[in-house]
Amino acid sequence: DAIALFSAFNALGRTGFGVLSTRLQRRHAVSRLAVLGANCALMSGAMMLWALGARALLYATTALTAASYGGFWMLTPALAGELFGDAHYGTVWGFLQLAPTAGSELLFTVMSSAFYSRRADDEGECDGDWACFRPTFLVLALLAISAALLIGAHLRLQSRRATASLKEPSEKGIWQRVD
Repeated sequence: DAIALFSAFNALGRTGFGVLSTRLQRRHAVSRLAVLGANCALMSGAMMLWALGARALLYATTALTAASYGGFWMLTPALAGELFGDAHYGTVWGFLQLAPTAGSELLFTVMSSAFYSRRADDEGECDGDWACFRPTFLVLALLAISAALLIGAHLRLQSRRATASLKEPSEKGIWQRVD
């Protein structure tokens, strides 16, 4: 049941974030990067729910995680195209695919295994439902919210620069945008 739920909400997340980001960009001039930041915050919330380990929230947490995960797989290729253009899209996207590989190796194989081993008994069994995985989910929540905050800080700085450039008078004394 949980695997089917994950698959369905992953697909909904891809579609939903695609439609949402396009509409926000066209109608309200909200960048896809801002939507990515919101998705990072959503993923952080999902990781916090996993850390709580509430069985009653298992399906809701699975759906939230899957929708957010799907959103990343929709937003990142669109952002790669917007930020780096079409000329080298294949190279850039191929390089960006190293991030999930490196991240899963570091965060799953190394970190999660170390946390689990620390809590497991001599036979490698974990005592408690979520206790062995809680530190991993907390670190993932911290990383995701850190990404959201960094994106927010970047967008705020970008907005301040754009506002400042609009306020600078030209040499002719006419207010105009300076790039």
